Amino acid sequence: MRKFIYAALGMILIGIIGVAMILLSTDLLDFEKTDAQKKTADSQDLSEIQVDAGSLDVTVEKTTGRTLTAEIQGWGNGQMTRRTKLEMQRHGQALHILADQNPQFFAFSFGWKKLVVKVPAQLYQSITVHSGSGDVSVQSLRANDLSVTTNSGDITAENNQAPGSFTAKASSGDIVLKQTRALDQVSVTTRSGDIDLTGFVAGHSYVNASSGDITVRNFSGDLSARADAGDLVLKSERLSGNLSAEASSGDVIIGFNQDPDSLTLDYRGRSGEGIVMTKGLLYKEKSEDLIIGRKGNGKYHIKVRTNSGDFVLR
Repeated sequence: MRKFIYAALGMILIGIIGVAMILLSTDLLDFEKTDAQKKTADSQDLSEIQVDAGSLDVTVEKTTGRTLTAEIQGWGNGQMTRRTKLEMQRHGQALHILADQNPQFFAFSFGWKKLVVKVPAQLYQSITVHSGSGDVSVQSLRANDLSVTTNSGDITAENNQAPGSFTAKASSGDIVLKQTRALDQVSVTTRSGDIDLTGFVAGHSYVNASSGDITVRNFSGDLSARADAGDLVLKSERLSGNLSAEASSGDVIIGFNQDPDSLTLDYRGRSGEGIVMTKGLLYKEKSEDLIIGRKGNGKYHIKVRTNSGDFVLR
C-alpha cells in the first residue's frame, strides 16, 4: 500500500514539473500589453464607415481633427495579444475596419482586448458598427443612417444624431440609449435583454424586447413598443405623438408630467385590469379589460394591448 502511495505521489510530482516546464518555455505566463496595432485614415471625402469587430468589444466615438484612428487596446499573455489582427480597407468614399482574433484550438490564453475607433466630427452618410460576441459603445456620432448590432453583448449609445435612421439590435444583451436624435426613425430590438431609453427624439420609434423589460423616458414623436415577456414603462414630460404599447406577459405603465389636452385611448386586455388616472376623458366603453375614451379633439392615439398584465395611464 505504501509503495502505491509513493508511486502516485511520484506521478503527480512528474506532472507538476512537466506543466511548469511548458509554462516557462512558452508565453502562457508572459504578460504584456496588446501588440501596438493602430491604423489611420484621412476623413476628407469619407462618407461611409463600416466597423466589424469580430468577437471583440468595440467603442466608436467622436474625436477632433481630420484623422480617423482604429486601435487595439488591452493586455494579456502572449497567446492572447498576438492572436488579434486589425485591418483597414478604403474604397473611394467607403472605409472598412476589421478586427478579430485568430482561433487556436490548443492554446491557453487570457486577458482582455477591445477595438477603439475615433471618428472625426462630421456628418457621414452611414456608420455601421457590428460585434459578433462583444459589447458595443457608440458616442457622439453623426450619420444619416447609424446602425449598431451585436450577436451576444450589450449596446450603449449616447449623444448620437441620425437625420435618417438609427438602429440598435442585440440578439442577447441589454440596450441602453441616451440622448438620441433621428429625424426619420429609431429601431431598437433585443431577443433576450432589457431596453432602457432616455431622452430621444424621432419621427417614429420602434422598440421590441422578446424577453426583457422596456423602459422609455423623455421621448418625442410616435412610439411603438412591444414586450413579449416583461414590463413596459413609458414616461415623458408630455404626449407628443401616437403611442402603441403591447405586452404579452407583463404590465404596461404610461405616464406624463403634463396631462395631455387631446388624446384618443383604446385599451383591450385579456387578463388584467386597466386603470386611467388622467382626468377629462369621455368614455365610450369602460370596464376592467376594455377602455375606449377621448379627450379634446383626440389628436394623439394611445393604443394598448395586454394578454396577462395590468395597464395604468397617469
